[in-house]
Amino acid sequence: MLSFRAIHRGEQGEQREVTDLAEVVALRREPDGLLWVHFERATPEDAAVLRDDFGLHPLAIEDALNEGYQRPKVEEYEDFTFLLVHGIDYQATGDVVTTAEVDLFVGDRWVISTSQVPMPPIAHLLAETSTGRLALPGSSALVAYTLVDALVDNTLPVIDRMDEVTDLIEEEVLANANPALLEHLVNLKRSVMRLNRMAAPQAYLLNQIASGAHPRLSPAGVLFRDIHDHQLWLSDQILDLRERSQHAVDMYLSALSIKQNETMRILSILSGIFLPLSLLAGIYGMNFDHMPELGWTYAYFVVVGFMGVVVAIGMYVLFGRQLLGWGRDRIGDLGSFALEPRVVSEAVREASRLRTWVMRNGRTNDGPHDGPTPEDLDDLTR
Repeated sequence: MLSFRAIHRGEQGEQREVTDLAEVVALRREPDGLLWVHFERATPEDAAVLRDDFGLHPLAIEDALNEGYQRPKVEEYEDFTFLLVHGIDYQATGDVVTTAEVDLFVGDRWVISTSQVPMPPIAHLLAETSTGRLALPGSSALVAYTLVDALVDNTLPVIDRMDEVTDLIEEEVLANANPALLEHLVNLKRSVMRLNRMAAPQAYLLNQIASGAHPRLSPAGVLFRDIHDHQLWLSDQILDLRERSQHAVDMYLSALSIKQNETMRILSILSGIFLPLSLLAGIYGMNFDHMPELGWTYAYFVVVGFMGVVVAIGMYVLFGRQLLGWGRDRIGDLGSFALEPRVVSEAVREASRLRTWVMRNGRTNDGPHDGPTPEDLDDLTR
């Protein structure tokens, strides 16, 4: 069974939803009006209709039905332009962000779109245009712009959420490098990788359209330039997330290593304290018949007291000299990166003095002067 929705706008601006396939095919051939048809979860049966009834090229249809990942691209055919773009797949399960492909066949007075998964931005546009709350744009290029713009804009909430999760992961790594964080770090890196592999090709595609390389889309070239700017901004955000995710992994590994080293230091120190005690216990645990001090009345108390003295000395030497926490008390002395108001004011005044000297004396007919002397700067403050 065919799964499509079609919106037609007449020459006089009247707009309606068309449900009969034969009427949709007839409207596509009309020279007037504008038609938008969307196929959701396109099937081989849909492919036969696109090929036989709509006359689309088999290679473009093959790209539209391919369920594997494909790079964003734009191709020119005899009577239509084929666009392959990506948006966020909101139907994906799990904690890894994935993208979904949307294919656009843009003719002179018609646009056919297909997707393998439900796309909320497109569903919203269909609902708004079918009820008349949103007017179908006046040209096929504008319809293509509206669809691509919706896909790009709906990537922003996902990027913002990933940025928030990255902040939480970084804070948790600093507070407690728990092995349970490793799964979240892996999911973050996979999500960033999947977004990154489509970001640059899609930005290049939009730049091609904005530059007027494709005549059918050139009426909306200025608008595609705006989408290109948005896509470049998203690409910068994705690259930033890529660096932060790698940095979070490095922080996690470093924190684990520090915790392990700290544990080994504590165990080594405790072993160093109790090693003399083990030596004494080993000596007096031997079963020799002739050990003179064993007959002494106070021998037990002397040995136990000596052990206490050894423990006290070891605790003083190791903890009193801060071998476990060396330097920690000095970390609190480090200031923040924010400058004090006094320093800011001095820097502003200094820059102003230099700028004033350059404006007055920086260049003459004989060429540039050397830098200002301290006397010159003192004159400016008088």
